Amino acid sequence: MNRTLSLMAITSCLAAAPVFAAQRSAPEAVPAHAPRSAQVVALVNGIELTERDLRNEMQELFPFYQVHGGRVPAKAEPEIRSKALDRLVLTELLFQEAKRRKLQVSPLAVVARMDKLRKQFRTRSEFDRAVAAQFGSEAEFQKKVLRALMVEKLWDQEVVRPSRVSEADARSHYSQNRDHYVRPESVRLQTISFQFPEKATPAERNLARTRAEEILPQAKAAQTPQAFGALAERFSTDDWRVMNGDHGWVHRGTLEPELEIAFRMKPGETSGIITSRDGFHILRVSDYRKQDQLSYTEVREKVRKSLEEERLKQRREKLEQALRRTAKIETP
Repeated sequence: MNRTLSLMAITSCLAAAPVFAAQRSAPEAVPAHAPRSAQVVALVNGIELTERDLRNEMQELFPFYQVHGGRVPAKAEPEIRSKALDRLVLTELLFQEAKRRKLQVSPLAVVARMDKLRKQFRTRSEFDRAVAAQFGSEAEFQKKVLRALMVEKLWDQEVVRPSRVSEADARSHYSQNRDHYVRPESVRLQTISFQFPEKATPAERNLARTRAEEILPQAKAAQTPQAFGALAERFSTDDWRVMNGDHGWVHRGTLEPELEIAFRMKPGETSGIITSRDGFHILRVSDYRKQDQLSYTEVREKVRKSLEEERLKQRREKLEQALRRTAKIETP
């Protein structure tokens, strides 16, 4: 399988940052009968973005690109192509802004990034083939690496660093939103279920009920989660049987209304037969937790991450809107 080169260092930030894929930074002469890879897909302040650039961006958006032989599935292509073009345009705008600000990237940083990318390949020849396929030449590849680093530098200045959350910020948010950080009342629940079809006949419902009645004495006699789980695995007709009927910790309000009776049961208690819209059920509650206030220590990382994601989103939108407001963007 052929491998591809991704120039982006912050690949984990797809939701908050563009993928810095290969793009043109200056117009080039295109022959009258240009190959498809050289066809212009957009002009950004007069700078041409080509089909090759767009295809490279689509690879970033569609992780199984190579598995599909270098093609995006036909049904998904319009959506992926549209999103890739949006990000391609945004990255060009970021690059132009980085140039306007005269942001500098050292030659050593470019060499280091190129070396890092080379190490992703088993052999030099494999790397050279990827460079030729995606960028045409190593010189062009080097330009794209420089370009990516300039965009990353701007992104770090305008989006990443201003979005960082201090300890004081996180503590303040927690103090003002304590009611958002509670552990809900919950039970550790197992079930044995006997389902019937949505439009079940009386005979089908009776059959399911009979099976539940036959198993109920054994379920009542099961003294441990393991014993009850063995019955669920053997007799239950829903998908939970593969988990020994174990739903894990279930929060109040998340079950079907008929099954909320579990919150009136004691740990170790087994219910009678409960009827729901899709079957008959036997419940076993093995443990119970009341609603608790989570401490700051318990949710510190969650608070910090949530605040940072929101700030990243806001900073990204603000920067993108500012760049697009004054840009001339044309799509042939």
